[in-house]
Amino acid sequence: MLKEPLIFSLSIPTVVERRLYRKRERLNAKCFADALPNLQKGVSIMRYLLICYVNPAAFGQMSQSEIGAHLGSYLAFNQEAQAAGVLRAAEQTEQVPPFTVSVKDNQTVVSDGTLEQTRHMFGGMYILDVKDRAEAETWAAKVPAARDGVGSIQLHLLADVPTA
Repeated sequence: MLKEPLIFSLSIPTVVERRLYRKRERLNAKCFADALPNLQKGVSIMRYLLICYVNPAAFGQMSQSEIGAHLGSYLAFNQEAQAAGVLRAAEQTEQVPPFTVSVKDNQTVVSDGTLEQTRHMFGGMYILDVKDRAEAETWAAKVPAARDGVGSIQLHLLADVPTA
């Protein structure tokens, strides 16, 4: 018996979404260009993924000025990491509920929420090119989500994946 295929509907990006995408692409290209001199000098580079988890309830306990200052500190972190030549990419998630996709017995299952329902939610991520784990930890401690009781940073060493 054939089952109906799962159909995903994709929305056409708005003008604003296209502009934001182009802006992100330019930032990521600049971050790579900033890191390129280290790569050309033969400096050993380790790439770390820093995942930012935030507790939305923590923001409910902050004043508007504290929230503004906290969010502004991300810009300062981004500028510092870019000036140091370690920022490879930075992305923030939209504050909408996530969904999870899995396949079992050739059936695609889409469910609302994350794999593990926790009080923290994925807020964004950074990819940094650093020389070792200690430097990755130092940078992670500077990410605003790791401070002010707002959340935490999870680090993953990224593997080099051959493309050809």
